Amino acid sequence: MKHYGFPKAYKLRSKKEIETLFAQGNTYFAPPLKIVWQIHHECNETSPIKIAISVSKKRFKHAVTRNLIKRRIRESARMCFPDMEHRLRMQNSSFTCIIIYIDKHVLSYKTIATSISQAFYQIIPTRETM
Repeated sequence: MKHYGFPKAYKLRSKKEIETLFAQGNTYFAPPLKIVWQIHHECNETSPIKIAISVSKKRFKHAVTRNLIKRRIRESARMCFPDMEHRLRMQNSSFTCIIIYIDKHVLSYKTIATSISQAFYQIIPTRETM
């Protein structure tokens, strides 16, 4: 059994869902990231979290660099999943987002992780703040 990883259930892959997210979703800037997100108030999926990650080919010409950034973002988001899932299940909600890397330089894992955890804490409210 794989304890660490980014299972298929957490990946936002549907073209229709991605288009709706860009059309109707909210935007949150947490440098070096832009997060387009939406919270649905019904949770009928196996996973209450769906995430897509994007790194610009225009800014980072080499696939190796883009993949490095995506791995850092993916791992940072995965570390936030247990707390996010708990908060979403308490509210019977689901969360979809696209994380877009907007910086021109490759930043450290620590910087990206801090940015993602702060963004998710601001976006997904706890029961006390509702």
